Amino acid sequence: MKKRKVREMKKLAVIILIFAVSYPMLQAALPANAAEKEIRLLILHSLSAKEQDDEVYMLDMLAGHFTDSATIMSLEDALKKRDEEKYTHMIYLRLDTDAPEMPELSLINSFQGSLYLIGNRLDAFGVSDGMEIKEYIEIDRIYKDEEAFGLDNAKSVMMFDAYEDATVYFQGNADGHLFPLIFEKNETFYAATQSITGEFTEFLGESLFDFFEKERGKPQKFLRLEDIHPKYDPAALQEIGDYLAELGIPYAITVIPVYTNPETGERISLSESDELVEVLQNMQKQGASIILHGYYHQYRDSETGEGSEYWDMENDRPIYQPKNDPVFKREDFASDQEYREFLKKGARFEERYIADTIERGIFDLVNEGLYPVAFEAPHYAISQAGYQVVSDYFSTYVGQVQISDETYEASFTPVFTSTPSKLSGMQVIPEGMGYIEADNPESVGNMMKRAERISVFSDSKLSFFFHPYIGIKKFKEVMEGMEKYEEYGWFDLRSMNNKAAAEGIAIQTTGGAVKADRSINTIIKQEFENLWGFAIPVFVVVLILLLSMNGIRKKKKAERFSAKPE
Repeated sequence: MKKRKVREMKKLAVIILIFAVSYPMLQAALPANAAEKEIRLLILHSLSAKEQDDEVYMLDMLAGHFTDSATIMSLEDALKKRDEEKYTHMIYLRLDTDAPEMPELSLINSFQGSLYLIGNRLDAFGVSDGMEIKEYIEIDRIYKDEEAFGLDNAKSVMMFDAYEDATVYFQGNADGHLFPLIFEKNETFYAATQSITGEFTEFLGESLFDFFEKERGKPQKFLRLEDIHPKYDPAALQEIGDYLAELGIPYAITVIPVYTNPETGERISLSESDELVEVLQNMQKQGASIILHGYYHQYRDSETGEGSEYWDMENDRPIYQPKNDPVFKREDFASDQEYREFLKKGARFEERYIADTIERGIFDLVNEGLYPVAFEAPHYAISQAGYQVVSDYFSTYVGQVQISDETYEASFTPVFTSTPSKLSGMQVIPEGMGYIEADNPESVGNMMKRAERISVFSDSKLSFFFHPYIGIKKFKEVMEGMEKYEEYGWFDLRSMNNKAAAEGIAIQTTGGAVKADRSINTIIKQEFENLWGFAIPVFVVVLILLLSMNGIRKKKKAERFSAKPE
């Protein structure tokens, strides 16, 4: 009996050992749980006007908080491919006002995954059986549990009949009665609106947590110190940095490597601003994240920090040509073909121009011991092709995103971080609170109102920026206002997985630390440039001395030969 018990115990021990060894492998092999299932999202759209492309971009950025691999497709292309079975989730943005025809109905009705319908004629689909659009109305408020949230502009929405048994997330109000605006019925989500622009996107984004079955997180605060260039007052920056270090608050600094004097055209680089560089290095050691904010922060002759760099603001178009070249428009060409050739040439110029400034910017910062972990376009203005170039160098973009090549005024950012498919893998850290305007006494109050609005939404970033030259008094006023949200932590950009790279340089944040690697060729090149910068003035001084000495010798020799014997 004892031997049998020993054998059984040995068997049990072996089983436990096998289980302990194999359990991690089994976990890796088994499908992920519901919260971690792979999301294969199709963003389908049917638009009635070209300008509605911007709304597709907005939807992509909202969905980018939940998946970084969404596929965007027009209804026309989807009907040709008919591969909707590949996707686990579909969001259909239907802004077309015409009634759906049979192929469209078939595609939507046959989809087996999670479905979200937004826009017009939603009651025509089989999943909406029994529902009917009662009327179209305009609303200027959205309600959540009878709490009202105002909209800047009235929104045209639809009132449905037969919404019993629906799970209602947000409501509209008509004649004093609330009705479902964003809701779920029969496992299908609905947003009964004719447009998702404006503040409506905030509520739509919130509903996506339920659609994708994702946990909600608390808001976080995020601070940037903005527009630091080589002529910046290091004392003003130091004062803000000391204050933040005392509070133990992480923050970011956007740096412009070159300052241009708008009157003389003289350019001053960081290498000529030793005191400022030392302040920046100390702030970086204390935990500040460096963001490359363009190279010049100006295109034509505006002062650094005032003008845009990657968008021709005067003509509201991408950078197609050198700043001093004559500006050519469509009317300057004899045909559409000639104009298209100009645009193709301009696109090639833009790509080289942006790539060159970003490479030089990374190189100059690293040369001063500053390691950029993200990028921000000056005034948030850059073309879609420009974002593609930026993504070759940075994995993280900070600020608002320009969503149109027609005008720089079309920009958007969700309240939370996003990795939209249109930005080639770049993750976006949003900015929604704005900044302190030095000459606006209402500025701080306006920022706090925006913070109150943003804090309502899950995973949001109470994100703002400050120009240190305004002074510590105004800055403390902002920070005291943010104490209202003391239960929310301060976001540290280094806590994310950020990558930046240029030729011979690789920068990465891991576990809150910044790691920078330089190839031996890059180190030699940078040291040579440093030595060359030192050698040129020394060479000039030596040359002047040699020429002076040579001149003195010649003069003495001439005097000797010209002297008459007594």
